Amino acid sequence: MRALPQEPVMSSHGYKVWFSDTLESFPQYGEHVCVPNGWEPVGEKEQKFGWASFPAGASGVLIHSADFTSRMLRTKNDSYVLRVVYQKSLASESVERYITTIVHAFDSVSSLYPSTAGQMLPHTVLITVGVAGDGTEFETSVYPDPSIEMSMFVRNIDHTRGEELFIHAVAHLFNRYREDLISYEDTQSPLPPEDWQESEAAWSEIVFRTSNEGRTRRLAELYDIHTAIQTHTFSDSLIYPFNISELFDAVIQRSTVIKPDSVYSDYQYGHYVLGPLVMVAIEGLLQKYNTHTDIKTLCTELHTKETSNFYKKLATVLPPTEMEHIAHFMNGDETIPRELIDAGNDYYEKRP
Repeated sequence: MRALPQEPVMSSHGYKVWFSDTLESFPQYGEHVCVPNGWEPVGEKEQKFGWASFPAGASGVLIHSADFTSRMLRTKNDSYVLRVVYQKSLASESVERYITTIVHAFDSVSSLYPSTAGQMLPHTVLITVGVAGDGTEFETSVYPDPSIEMSMFVRNIDHTRGEELFIHAVAHLFNRYREDLISYEDTQSPLPPEDWQESEAAWSEIVFRTSNEGRTRRLAELYDIHTAIQTHTFSDSLIYPFNISELFDAVIQRSTVIKPDSVYSDYQYGHYVLGPLVMVAIEGLLQKYNTHTDIKTLCTELHTKETSNFYKKLATVLPPTEMEHIAHFMNGDETIPRELIDAGNDYYEKRP
């Protein structure tokens, strides 16, 4: 098949369907896609004789070869052999900053997992900044659907969410796409696998954030949403999508467990607001009770099979009353005390 030009289609962080003189991103259904002369696929599963195929669920992506260049990278864990692809027009100073951020994200997230150097997989990081604009807004960002073959850096390196979103994406490379690493997720009751993946990834983007000021800002934004939802008090000063009254009012379930009848707003709140706040609150409790452990240690034990269930492990170091509070936090039955968020944040500033 030939990828026919289509109108742009917006996804969660930018255009997932995009056609221009430099890049094409489009839905694909496992068919062989024609690769025109002068173009090349990115994130392909297979490539032969002028065609390429892409992983299920991922966007098909073609780039105009003359407009892009690439660099190979190595990271500490060596779980992935990285190739970073970016436009030649990107300023060299910006390229170096992207590279530094990409390496930090992989080094940080992979530190939670066992060494997989003997099972390294090829992976492409596509920097789409510059394709549709400067990557500051959704409307100037291109965000094809990712896969184990490809992830995207879609926001400008100076954007407040740029690094966080990329760390989140890298977390999913380990806790969603690496099937050899995720057997533990079936035993993380009360969270089903997908909900665990999102809580862990959203927490990762906070704990591994390189800027303490940025981390504090993000937690403040999330906490403002949390208290607004808990008190049913809308404000247009909240961050998107909760600054839109219809989407704010659509949050019904207020839980980290997303039920089958959940709507978009329930996902946005449960996965990306409540989930990470609960994790940071747990961090605050671990430090409050001087447990001599932290979430990074517990997650590492979880990934290396020394611990079978995150919450059962917590119950061995925290009082039963606090475990009850955690359950209430996760179910949306109780507002998380701000002091627990601050205690977790203070700990990350001292031991990032």
